[in-house]
Amino acid sequence: FVETLQNHLKMIRSTRAPRELNQLLQIAQAQGGRLTLTEAILTTGLSPQAVEDQLKDLVHKGYAFLEPDPHTGTPRYRFPDLQPHPLQVTSGPLQSGS
Repeated sequence: FVETLQNHLKMIRSTRAPRELNQLLQIAQAQGGRLTLTEAILTTGLSPQAVEDQLKDLVHKGYAFLEPDPHTGTPRYRFPDLQPHPLQVTSGPLQSGS
């Protein structure tokens, strides 16, 4: 699934993809993979309907999820593939310092 999403995002970012969608993804990535409708409208300068249509399409395709902000309750879009990933710690034998 992640590989498919990464491929789709690469396609979206290509010059053949809609500029508006590219803008939204760049904004979401800059904000840690989370974006509200209002933030998207203010940042892109696009019409509310155009932004909402693009975001709904991403949710419908499973690339974003609509969820309430835990502090304000404001609906926001979460893009898991654009969120920073914590460093993965590999497990291995522990070595003593002696």
